[in-house]
Amino acid sequence: MKKHLVTLLTAVFLLAMGTQAQTIDSKFGVDSVKTLVNASIYGQLVKQKRYAEALPAWRYVFVNAPKFQKSTYIKGVSIMRYMSKKDPKYVDTLMMVYDQRIKYFGNDRKYPKAWILGRKGTDCLKYKGKTTEGVKEAYTYLVESMNASGNITEPAVLNSAMAASIKLLRADQLTNEDIIANYGKYISILEKQIQVASKSKTKKKIQKKNKIKRRRRLSLSEVRLQDQKQRPEPEEWMNLQKSL
Repeated sequence: MKKHLVTLLTAVFLLAMGTQAQTIDSKFGVDSVKTLVNASIYGQLVKQKRYAEALPAWRYVFVNAPKFQKSTYIKGVSIMRYMSKKDPKYVDTLMMVYDQRIKYFGNDRKYPKAWILGRKGTDCLKYKGKTTEGVKEAYTYLVESMNASGNITEPAVLNSAMAASIKLLRADQLTNEDIIANYGKYISILEKQIQVASKSKTKKKIQKKNKIKRRRRLSLSEVRLQDQKQRPEPEEWMNLQKSL
């Protein structure tokens, strides 16, 4: 903890010495010192699952330094999920967290806009799925995510999309034909994912077998080498024979 505090204070001091014109579009936002301090505060509180206490510090970074780091949005989702259980009004803020992450980090190679939309749609269905409008909203996000992600769509997104489809069918918002078409699409994606997973498992098995074979060959070589080391040199053999 002491080391963490020293590192933080050093960073704050260096930033304060070299402060230039800062705006909301700067990496550290309108005030780099406040951004670093508040990010450190809410980061530690989230680790301890003290989400309500983390909210004020997190909100400062979210509002005043939106480009600071992706962690703002990852931890923000955890905070807002917790707060939404306490008060439904925070569900809209949860949706805003996803929207702002798309705005500032939507081009991330590993977790792009399509991935974020899938998570947004899943949470939207969970927290707003009691109303038809909420389900329709979630369904829109989920379908857009699936269309963009294709065969790498997360299984959780597929499950949520199917659940939303069934709810919309019961609310007369989708037809039986829509459900059949959606089901076929979801199954097709899942089957391709299973095929890829099976190939990956087969590949791992082959690699494991090859490792075992290499170990066996290595063991035989080591035995031969050890055997050679234990054998006397030719001169020693001759001397041994003479002594006998």
